[in-house]
Amino acid sequence: MVFYMCGYIYKTTNLINGKIYIGQHRCSEFDKKYFGSGYVLKQAISKYGIDNFVCEVLEWCDNDDDLDRREIFWISYYNSIDRSVGYNISNGGSTTRFFGENHPMYGKHHSQEAIEKNRLAHIGKKQSPETIEKRISGLRGKPLSKEHREKISKANKGKPYPGLSDEGRKRISEAAKNRVITEETRKKLREMNLGRKASEETRKKLSESHKGQIGCWTGKHRDEETKQKIREALLGKPNYAGRIKFYVGDKFFNGLDEGAEFFGITKSAMSLWVKRGYTRDKTPIIKITKI
Repeated sequence: MVFYMCGYIYKTTNLINGKIYIGQHRCSEFDKKYFGSGYVLKQAISKYGIDNFVCEVLEWCDNDDDLDRREIFWISYYNSIDRSVGYNISNGGSTTRFFGENHPMYGKHHSQEAIEKNRLAHIGKKQSPETIEKRISGLRGKPLSKEHREKISKANKGKPYPGLSDEGRKRISEAAKNRVITEETRKKLREMNLGRKASEETRKKLSESHKGQIGCWTGKHRDEETKQKIREALLGKPNYAGRIKFYVGDKFFNGLDEGAEFFGITKSAMSLWVKRGYTRDKTPIIKITKI
């Protein structure tokens, strides 16, 4: 029988000034790389360097309640909330986590200089797959509140590409230039979107969000050379701008829009059905070609 330990209480010590930090870590084995997540402790590590700190296990616990209870005990035992003794800023336990007024940055703001230093310090750093998975799993199944959604909507109103700066759009453009979509990916995208039809509410939202936006071709015109190239490229090809007439079984459809409405799919999906020659349930589609 394997006995699973919920986590442990640890003590991190500054070897230079002797100050300590008491915390809890949910892990089934001792993590040599973990020294604590306390705000003041992190400032001290940044100042003195991680090599000048050691971490040791004070006690193992087998449930969350014990972790909270024993963390409170050890912080009190060492009196590590005393600034001359340690780096703790609360008495411990889950009830005293740093939210709202309990947070050391409550009501404060980082200066632009501090923000820039933090940005430069994180350039080139990548989170491990484990860290990314922890962050994602913590957010899965948690819907955004109505207030949160309204804030995001308000912040993005009037922006042609919500949430992206000019620099961000440029980076995405450069990254996409040499990207090749494989046939397998194309097939997956087709299957994923086959039969999908945007609801009336979704179409209305899209329409509203695009009102007043300037399109990429607004005020621009193709030169005669480009027009001639397009004409030559389309020469001899069927005119898909006209209505495509076809039969599905014994039912006649005068255009893709009629078929899409009848089957409850998008017009582009209907076009794919006509091209491949059958519906979702393998009913043959006979296209009427002009003579």
